Amino acid sequence: MTPQPDKNISDAVRGMLLLGAYGDALGAPHEHDGLEGRIIDPEDLGRLVRASTFYPPDTPGQPWWVWADANAVQTMRGLLTDDTSFRMMLLHPWLAQTAGRRALMTESAFCEWLHREKEQTTTIAYPPGLWRSRQQQITAWLRIYEAAENGQSESFFAPDVPVVFGLFMYLDLAVLYGDDDPVKVYTLFRNFSLLDQGSAGVFTGLLAGILAAGVGTQTSPAQFTDGFIDTAWQLIKEAASEATDRELQDLHTAKEVLENMVHFGKVHRPDSGYTFLKTFRAQIYTDTALPFHTSPSHLKNYHPLLFWVQIISTLAYTADRPFEALRILSAGVGDTDTVASILGSIMGTWMGYDQVYEGCIGDTPLKKECDAISQNSRTLYCTDLEDRVDLFVQKAHTV
Repeated sequence: MTPQPDKNISDAVRGMLLLGAYGDALGAPHEHDGLEGRIIDPEDLGRLVRASTFYPPDTPGQPWWVWADANAVQTMRGLLTDDTSFRMMLLHPWLAQTAGRRALMTESAFCEWLHREKEQTTTIAYPPGLWRSRQQQITAWLRIYEAAENGQSESFFAPDVPVVFGLFMYLDLAVLYGDDDPVKVYTLFRNFSLLDQGSAGVFTGLLAGILAAGVGTQTSPAQFTDGFIDTAWQLIKEAASEATDRELQDLHTAKEVLENMVHFGKVHRPDSGYTFLKTFRAQIYTDTALPFHTSPSHLKNYHPLLFWVQIISTLAYTADRPFEALRILSAGVGDTDTVASILGSIMGTWMGYDQVYEGCIGDTPLKKECDAISQNSRTLYCTDLEDRVDLFVQKAHTV
């Protein structure tokens, strides 16, 4: 019997939230190493570690102070970063307050909501510093939006430089469009974010379209990589048939890179994960012919093409073992927590929570790690990931 629509979306949302947060926590210990182009010790490849091992109390403030105070999270195994914090404390509360029609879920509406939330207070007992972090993050994002509107530079935004803002901020919304044509989803998310310039809009659209295509599929782990790559091929082909000249160039790059990275991943399958990462760094990350090298050095790691290159090559390398891909991706170079969170969100959507939690991981160490992530969410955000499911189900069925 075919599952009912509500069960489809519930299962997809639960999987998306769990594995998105899990990928974020996996990548957190390695982000600074990645930014400096280093590869971590083979023994630490893709492990969920305690915050005290990489986030001691004297750690300088993270961007916008978006993490909880270091003293409050020392014992956590699997620290959730700003990627999850943004969605749990800003995106989801905004979604809960939007009018019933999905057409009103726009970036301008979100910005207006941020302005209203800027001076809000709370009686919820968040861990020390977390509410302050939320308010400081609101201030920072509003400055970035203002800079974008005025053609100025601010923090991670620079005119004409593509950075993956849409993937970082809005990807969870793509699960609401599982009943839509993937090209429509691609187009919607390509245009959603004012901050997504140039190829950033195209890659945001592609990954959002791929995520939405998996809602209700309950794809098995062994089928996930082939399904992801086949969907990417088809989406690029269909999007290109309606593309502008500039967009067509970016889609051509996406297609060319897809072909090359699938080949790269397959060629290196005999290598260990650690060797694969070293080879990727030496041959791909330092390849000056790739467009992400044209970005300013401090923004290179946030270029959308680098995200695409990493996800495709790692999935092709691990073939039918996507959980291994998630671990390897989280320990590589660049913005490791964000890129692993993106892949985790897509995996969770395609496979669904029931299959992931009750079928794939069973009584394994991964189950304990997922349980730790759920507990950390409750501790940090005073809510369970489960509490967000009804919100998405309600929005998915509004007209």
